[in-house]
Amino acid sequence: MSTNRARTKSTTSLQKALRYRGLLTRVANRLGLDRTHVGRVARGQRQSRRVLDALLAEVERIETKEAA
Repeated sequence: MSTNRARTKSTTSLQKALRYRGLLTRVANRLGLDRTHVGRVARGQRQSRRVLDALLAEVERIETKEAA
């Protein structure tokens, strides 16, 4: 159950973060994947722990940089 809550929280955070220009492209390039696959993971249409972790790390990096 906690995994489900964490996934929901992550997905909600990612949906807000999709406004960051280039986010999906940067993550896709870093992982060697297609941008559409990364976008589908971000929107919750597909599941990939590797992509989700990379997206969350990139969002955290962006938000930390903005706060500075």
